[in-house]
Amino acid sequence: MRQEGIDDNRYNVAVIDIGSNTFHLLIVTYHSGSQSFEEIYRERKFVYLAKDGIAYLSEETIARGLVAFKELIEQCIQYGISLHNVKAIGTAALRSAENAQSFIDRAILECGVKIDVISGRREAELIYKGILHSRIDMDDLSLIIDIGGGSVEFILASHKGIKYDASFNIGISQLRYLFDYIDPLSDVRKEKIYMHLDIILDDFFNQINNQEIISLIGASGPFEILEAMGGMDVKSNNTLSNVEVQRTINNVIYLPLNERLQ
Repeated sequence: MRQEGIDDNRYNVAVIDIGSNTFHLLIVTYHSGSQSFEEIYRERKFVYLAKDGIAYLSEETIARGLVAFKELIEQCIQYGISLHNVKAIGTAALRSAENAQSFIDRAILECGVKIDVISGRREAELIYKGILHSRIDMDDLSLIIDIGGGSVEFILASHKGIKYDASFNIGISQLRYLFDYIDPLSDVRKEKIYMHLDIILDDFFNQINNQEIISLIGASGPFEILEAMGGMDVKSNNTLSNVEVQRTINNVIYLPLNERLQ
């Protein structure tokens, strides 16, 4: 895994997260001696694999995804990373789409990199490890939530480990597709979405109902939006009260897209 120009103790590696809405690239220099790494580049591309749901990927969606994947691979090559040092991981859309293998096969053929599709449980485990690495206070029991385009992961955990985790196909793009979202959101559609979520999540909430959860930890883009709307630095670990979160939601939930983007 050694690369030209880099000594035996450090080398560049890359991870590409093939998400249902976005593809994320992270490039780091790994220091084998201290088993630590230093981030040197990151990039996010909005691809929307789950634009038409996660049951099937259209040819247009596959083509759009492959273009984005190639561009990220090319970025890795520019950093001198050989393809066997690029780790690509697929999540909800590639777990669920009946023709996901077509995308995976073409990615290998056209880009030379194999995409490993992970389970929802494995995704939850990796999210938990990422939270631990971020040095967020996990002394007490917390509920970690990662809201993606295709799925949402819930992890009940502390620094001692994961107590309970679950993954549900209720991501943002999936809900937009299922409920034929029309902008702005109407009361009728909102109530239908809430009823759907109540049914899907009923067993999960029964499982954690008696747990003494101290905090909720957001681990995805929608939580960064909440931070940004509060004037916070999204690269820092910020704290929002329940009142602040609910106020922000109430302020934006019925706004049309052009106003929400402001």
